[in-house]
Amino acid sequence: MKANYKIIGFLAFLGLLAALLSLPYVYDLLGDVLIETRLELGLSESIYNAILIVQAAIIYAVAALIGGLLYRRAGFRLPLLESVFGEEEDDEGINLKSWFSWSAGTGVALAVVIVIGDYIFYKLGSPLSLFETELPAWWTGLLAAFSAGIGEELLMRFLLMTLLTLLFLKLFRIPRTAAVWSAIILVALVFGALHLPATAELVELSTLIITRALLLNGMAGIAFGLLYWKRGLESAMVAHIITDVIVHGLMPLFV
Repeated sequence: MKANYKIIGFLAFLGLLAALLSLPYVYDLLGDVLIETRLELGLSESIYNAILIVQAAIIYAVAALIGGLLYRRAGFRLPLLESVFGEEEDDEGINLKSWFSWSAGTGVALAVVIVIGDYIFYKLGSPLSLFETELPAWWTGLLAAFSAGIGEELLMRFLLMTLLTLLFLKLFRIPRTAAVWSAIILVALVFGALHLPATAELVELSTLIITRALLLNGMAGIAFGLLYWKRGLESAMVAHIITDVIVHGLMPLFV
């Protein structure tokens, strides 16, 4: 099927938006590290920030392009965007109420589970916790929720999960269900592991900290992967945004 470049372009635009929205949270979380790097490079603040934004936007655009060219071949769908941009093939259309209920419900449930899990790790002695660590300002967390919900889903699900699913289907020729589940689990592990470098800037990595990152983020990755598979990339994005709004936007107001 011919690629819909309107969908790809729209996702690339969302990626640019994600790059812009991420900056306040990143500075709130890792400001000293970024400032030190900028000074070492001898760049002005405006130029350095522009480089950060453009770099992220390019990465997201590449993810949108590759994912947009391959997701159909892997058997995935983008039901809302396909409907908007004229590729919806389902005569019954989309049940938006059911679609949003599943997406939002998953996001809320996942946020509750993550907060409970974080509290358990806090009680086990984790120095990094929503209940222990000084959190970035709630408004930067709110912006980061939209940034991560868009950008991380473009990279983790739309790009990597799509590629791995195709790899398992075409190269290893395993059944589709097994191929998708294998991709979901591998991407969830990668998703958890990619949080470790930022974690290491905040606290010393230990077995407990690594387990926390892999378990809590990996669990979220599995949930988002299932939504991408069953209800489309947009559903995974909505759930991810809602989860992060609660965890990173609302939690700082109460702890």
